[in-house]
Amino acid sequence: MLPGWRERSLFIERIGLVSFYHYDPYAQALSKVQRGHEKDLADVQQLIARGHPAVDPASFRRRLDEVLAPVE
Repeated sequence: MLPGWRERSLFIERIGLVSFYHYDPYAQALSKVQRGHEKDLADVQQLIARGHPAVDPASFRRRLDEVLAPVE
């Protein structure tokens, strides 16, 4: 889970005592990119095109490189 996932999860509706949310779009996008299936990658392109999440590709790439550098 990514830090801040609860705050980024998008509310859908509440039925009785149960609230439903879309899971964090950032975490969804990263999972889909990691899987790399054609449909997953198309989904990520649509998420970005619709502003869910609002990603600046250059800064996202820099941050991802910074996080992954110590692992390599």
